[in-house]
Amino acid sequence: MTTASIADLYGLLGVERSALPSEIAAAFRARAKELHPDRLDGDIERFKELSRAYGVLSDPARRRRYDDWLAHRDDASTAPVIAVRHVAMFATIGRARLAFWVGLILVFVGLGLALIVPALGESTKGSTFGRDLALWIAAVKLVVSGGVLAVVGGRRTRRLRAQSNVGSF
Repeated sequence: MTTASIADLYGLLGVERSALPSEIAAAFRARAKELHPDRLDGDIERFKELSRAYGVLSDPARRRRYDDWLAHRDDASTAPVIAVRHVAMFATIGRARLAFWVGLILVFVGLGLALIVPALGESTKGSTFGRDLALWIAAVKLVVSGGVLAVVGGRRTRRLRAQSNVGSF
C-alpha cells in the first residue's frame, strides 16, 4: 500500500470521515466494480489498495486506531503515547513486571553473547570476521532492546503500583 493511500483511506473510498458503515460498504462496492481486475480497464494494484482500505474502515477497532493515527500523525509529542496505549503488554502490573524481567534477561543474554564472541574467534581457524560481526550486532541488539523493555516495564510497573497501591516490586 502506498504512503498516499495509507494517509487517505477515506479519500480512496470517496467517503467523508464521518461516513456510516453502510455508506463505506456502498462506496466500496461502487469503486470495486470500477477497479475490479476482471474488467477490461481494471487496475489490480488500485483494487488491492481499495480492498485494504475497506478492510480497515469496515472494522470498528481498526477504524478507531486509524482515526487516532490521523488525528495525531503530525503531532510527534503524542504519537508514542498512542503507541504505548495500544500495547496490551503494559496494561497490568503483572504484565509490566514480566516485561521488566524479560528485558533484564535479554540484557544478560546479550552480555553473555558479547563475552562468548572473542572466545569463538580464538577457537576456530580461518577468517571469522563476518560471523563475529553478526554476533556482535546480535549482542548489541539484545542489550539495547532488553534495556528498553526493562526500563519501560519498570516505569510502567511503578506507575501502576502507585495508582493502585498494590504489591511490591
